[in-house]
Amino acid sequence: MTRRVASVLVALATPLVLVSCGASTPDVGAPQAQPVATESWRCPKDVMLLESLQTAYEHIEGRPAANVEELRSSGLLPDEVGVAATIADGAVVGTESGPCEMHVYADLDLDPGCAAELDRMNVDIFTGLLVSQYLGVPPGGVEQARAVGVDHGPYVVYSWDEYTFIAEPIDPSCPDEDAVGAAMDEAASESEEYPCMTARKTLETATEAYVAQSGGLPPDQRTLVDKGFLREAYDDYDLAPDGSVVVVTGSECEQFEQEESSGGAASDASAASDCDAARMTLEVAAEAYFAQTGGPPVDEQTLVDAGFLRDQMTEFDLLPDGSVTAVPGGRCV
Repeated sequence: MTRRVASVLVALATPLVLVSCGASTPDVGAPQAQPVATESWRCPKDVMLLESLQTAYEHIEGRPAANVEELRSSGLLPDEVGVAATIADGAVVGTESGPCEMHVYADLDLDPGCAAELDRMNVDIFTGLLVSQYLGVPPGGVEQARAVGVDHGPYVVYSWDEYTFIAEPIDPSCPDEDAVGAAMDEAASESEEYPCMTARKTLETATEAYVAQSGGLPPDQRTLVDKGFLREAYDDYDLAPDGSVVVVTGSECEQFEQEESSGGAASDASAASDCDAARMTLEVAAEAYFAQTGGPPVDEQTLVDAGFLRDQMTEFDLLPDGSVTAVPGGRCV
């Protein structure tokens, strides 16, 4: 998988270390079709995922989990996966706060039928992978989900495999992985949170680079601009005496900061702003190096050694002409 689908899907690129539960391999019977969540929950796929894991748990253990804590302590729902849903009185319900763990393709500017199938397929693949880890068997997606009674199919417009969350479309009118990724990036960049996230992260990185080079804290943003660590000062944020970044009271970003501190910020916009902030930081560092030395930096390590970067970027590389390009296959492609 080369695209960021959601924070939890990206995390799956690194194998999760789960506690062995000693569960036996489930009986593979005829799959029972699972209803698609029709509740208007804020995070509908989180609800679908938790419903699927509850179905799987009951299939394997012979009884449903009493609560989310039981699913976590069993190892079926890892601590790294924070779903915006819970189990109350035996039913799975959505929660009203916290970020959504799984991205909803139906929210994007995509064909509704294509997006709906991708959403259902994602839940089955993710469920199958978590069940595989729980049972200690080779990774399986849709087939493993079906083996424990979870099936949101049929799938007719996309082909599926056990490891890819955005598969190749069977129907040529449905978007491929690149088109879906572009729609996700566009949606994130248009969100109200996106400019605030990018501004704050860029200002934090510029401050760290200034400290690394000068050994002291910058007195204000103007100093960072004058020294080449920022292109311009931000209106919505300011620097505190201890070098931390604080939001300006009454600014457009104040509400975003309040929501994020309570766990309600959007994870997709955050991931996209991480990439833009990283790119901007590297571009500004290269520009500052050129202004100071009269030539482009040889590589990122040169910028680190000169104090313009805290450490090398994993998402971007420097080209010989000093321009910045995303690392092929990385999360910012």
